[in-house]
Amino acid sequence: MSRAETVPERNGTGLATATAPATGGRADEFLALSELLTGFGRVRLAGTGQADSYLRLLEAVLPPGVLDELLSTARGGRHGGVRPVRG
Repeated sequence: MSRAETVPERNGTGLATATAPATGGRADEFLALSELLTGFGRVRLAGTGQADSYLRLLEAVLPPGVLDELLSTARGGRHGGVRPVRG
């Protein structure tokens, strides 16, 4: 396990407990960007339970402003928006 990965919390039974994913703001923008980049739908991406972890990882490793620029581009802030390529 890398330092960037998080260990799920454990309840009294020793089983990992699910945490509710963050919604709104950057989390929604990140899911929209992920949808464009991967071709998977938002529900499928959110269903992995990893979106919040990946968003926090990108916030930690990218230089300041880069993630904001990517999210802005994905929501149409530049270049007229980015559209997914469908085959």
